[in-house]
Amino acid sequence: QKVATIYDAIDVYARSSNEVLKTVLEANGVEILTEETFKTGDTDFSQQLRNIMAVAPDALFISALSQEIAKIVAQTSEVGLPDTIRVIAPDLTMDEVRKAGDGAEGTIGFIGWSSISDAPGNQTFIANYRAKYGIEPEPWAAQSYARLHVLANAIKTAQSADSTAIRDALAQTKDLPTILGDFSFNPDGDALYDQIVLVVKDGEFQVFE
Repeated sequence: QKVATIYDAIDVYARSSNEVLKTVLEANGVEILTEETFKTGDTDFSQQLRNIMAVAPDALFISALSQEIAKIVAQTSEVGLPDTIRVIAPDLTMDEVRKAGDGAEGTIGFIGWSSISDAPGNQTFIANYRAKYGIEPEPWAAQSYARLHVLANAIKTAQSADSTAIRDALAQTKDLPTILGDFSFNPDGDALYDQIVLVVKDGEFQVFE
């Protein structure tokens, strides 16, 4: 497998995301043919996309902030990026899909939460969010809700408001049912839960199979 990446050389999140992608891809024997860059606020990505087309990778990974993700995805169709190059935007949201229009068709996203997930309590959360705010919840709202759920469970487990007791209870969190799915912490304190792989089809997210 051979891939290309495009990332924001100014934004810290985008740069670190690209570095993590490189590490994981190379560790799994995936060759990175080219790394294209841009700056926050850029609007024309046609040259970078043409450079990527020239090396014919199997996939293109995008590491960027929301505004640039939508524009890059939209321009993949404008420059004629072939379907043989799968476009992958790890944090893709429905708002970005709508802004990208037809260019988003077939784009793959990895996300920690989805409105189509059947995780316990997820559909109730969505219904309550719609009723209160009148809009659809974005992943960030769902993740914040899940964090409070995890914290509340730790306080209940600790049976104390003491910060050390709560910290220790958090560290012991394992396979806790949340709207993100079963949630755990590893020994380093990293959150562990299954990511959902989605693909845009007819302008909507579907689980990628």
